[in-house]
Amino acid sequence: MARPFTSATARCGAVAACATAALAILAPAALAQGAAPAGATAPTATPAPAPHDAAIRWVRENREAFFFWSRYEDLLANPQEFPKPPSFYNPNVLVEGEQKGELPRVAKGRNTISAAAWQQAVDWAFPRNTYALIVMRKGAIEYEQWADGYWPGQMLPVRSFTKTLPSLLIGIAIGEGKIRSIDEPVATYLTEWKDDPRGRITIRQFLTMSSGLAGLDRTRDGGTQSPIVQLTDGADVWRAALSFPKAAEPDTVFGLNQVDSQILGMVVERATGQPFADYLSQKLWRPLGAGTATLNVDAKGRARTLCCTRSALSDWLRVGQMIAQKGRFGGQQVVPAAYVDEMLTPSKLNPYKGLHIWLGWKPGTAEVKRQGGGPLQMPTSKPYLVDDVAYLMGGGFMTTWIVPSQDLVILRWGFEPPKELGWDNSAVPNLILADLLRKR
Repeated sequence: MARPFTSATARCGAVAACATAALAILAPAALAQGAAPAGATAPTATPAPAPHDAAIRWVRENREAFFFWSRYEDLLANPQEFPKPPSFYNPNVLVEGEQKGELPRVAKGRNTISAAAWQQAVDWAFPRNTYALIVMRKGAIEYEQWADGYWPGQMLPVRSFTKTLPSLLIGIAIGEGKIRSIDEPVATYLTEWKDDPRGRITIRQFLTMSSGLAGLDRTRDGGTQSPIVQLTDGADVWRAALSFPKAAEPDTVFGLNQVDSQILGMVVERATGQPFADYLSQKLWRPLGAGTATLNVDAKGRARTLCCTRSALSDWLRVGQMIAQKGRFGGQQVVPAAYVDEMLTPSKLNPYKGLHIWLGWKPGTAEVKRQGGGPLQMPTSKPYLVDDVAYLMGGGFMTTWIVPSQDLVILRWGFEPPKELGWDNSAVPNLILADLLRKR
């Protein structure tokens, strides 16, 4: 199980509770505010502020810098310590939902998946730092198990599940005529790049993570002002995204590039004329009957569309079910079916990647690897047992597997497994699929 987090700033919630950390990490000059110039006599009538008061004042006046430095310090000190407290994801904006009751649960004795297969999945997953495992079939939850301290309806961070949201919203915007095609150049919407070679990169190339922009190594080299650090934690996420240089020609390099997901969110805002959170709420979250969620935002209130949504896990079961049903949910076509089909089509450079969604290793095929032998997919020892598996993946191998042919959605929420056990991304779904295929 995850170790308790140890960073002073990561433990801070309220501003007052962080005063000491703010002084130590953020504002060494805070106590000097209001001090007399060298050689002058300080007024005797006005006492100097107490250290605690000075720190609180500094945090209030530099709120975004405080959140930046607290996250940055914690990530450097404790890069693998999750879960983080809710304060770690501040500042954020609400994504209003319209919850229409809980997802249905299968009636007792009507399970289509055997209890033995479910137990095998639990026994494999939970020693690997799994905190929640849920299986839904034909729109009803068949099984779920939660670790102590976690429960259905709890707001939890899902990290890079977030990346699939701009793709789904682009599909909706195409259906509404607000985006003509994913083969449009992004300069159609990002006029900052009108006369820039980066403006000729297409929406599709960002969706397939083959834009050629720098940052493929996902490192924080360069310190606090590096583009990737400013992208993930800085005060102006748009400026950071637009600063990434072109490092390769589009459609020549595949990479898990964080900036691609952010550019897509910016395209959504420009094409629709709405803040990302509002369009997400109106066009996806409410139609799915999802509950309230949060998105991390920068100092300008602009959403980071590359990471760190917080919501109930059941909301992602709804997303998975909608994708499994070709964009339909609750009798409504939420995302155009043609776009969902295209989402689930292998991309040019990576057969395991669609339009900002992962695709499973198909049965009967050899694993495709990068030039030089590196993997193109998440750690997977064997092909999936059916050929239409897709999945959302967040840090720590949080996964929502979607299997349209079986009307099946499986969600695993948790963190990095112990190194001695490792991770195999096809293990849990194949245990469930083997049981279903035996019954055909």
